[in-house]
Amino acid sequence: MSWANKAHKRIEKQKEDEKFNQDVRNAMDLFFLITADYLHRYEGYSKRRILRFIDFATQQLQYAEKDKDYFILINEALFEETGVNILKGFVRKEKK
Repeated sequence: MSWANKAHKRIEKQKEDEKFNQDVRNAMDLFFLITADYLHRYEGYSKRRILRFIDFATQQLQYAEKDKDYFILINEALFEETGVNILKGFVRKEKK
């Protein structure tokens, strides 16, 4: 394989990664929108409380970047406290 073919493949892979990352960012934005809408409509959250939630959520995402098991541990603690298992059905079977 020539260096040009290798460079082309590397560029294509980078484009795919950038598109995936943009898709993830878009999905997170939509999730925050859905959550903020719910909090406002059904829980009476004001602008200040919604912004506080978004700050909290983005901070949690930063922690997760440092620790891949962060959300699994949070889910386990939440399940113990509330009986609600958010990640059930979303976590791969081998991680049970």
